[in-house]
Amino acid sequence: MFPFERKMRTLKGYVQNKARPEGCIAERYIDNECLTFCSMYLNDVDTVFNKIERNNEMMDNSGDISVFSCRGRPLGSHQKCEISDTELEKIHTYILNNFHEMEELINAHKIELEEKTCNNVNELHDKLFASWLQQRISDLDGWPWKRSIEKVWFTNIK
Repeated sequence: MFPFERKMRTLKGYVQNKARPEGCIAERYIDNECLTFCSMYLNDVDTVFNKIERNNEMMDNSGDISVFSCRGRPLGSHQKCEISDTELEKIHTYILNNFHEMEELINAHKIELEEKTCNNVNELHDKLFASWLQQRISDLDGWPWKRSIEKVWFTNIK
């Protein structure tokens, strides 16, 4: 449906007296505009301007790592699905590579790989970073997110 058709459907819905549709449309349109204008100044009443979004995702600032700070809610029905080992590794790699708390460790791992081999550093990093981090996590006593990483650690990756 085009926007013009959608607007015409709204305007046709305003008609109550079919003998004088223009007057009904004008009256209802003015009423709607006045209510909309006045509702911008009402604080205690739910209006179009101050209602919560349908898909509002709350931010949780409990001190965990930034990847897990956005607590969403499911939008559809619950569906169980099996994840293969390769998909699980890709998910873990994506999580590890996409939050800023890990930048120091990512750079350190890439530097180590560059010293050992000079080609395909990014591919090797994706494959080896999870196991490298698992070996290195015991050395990270002063790192503030060590406990969060251990809490969500990769128990399924071999």
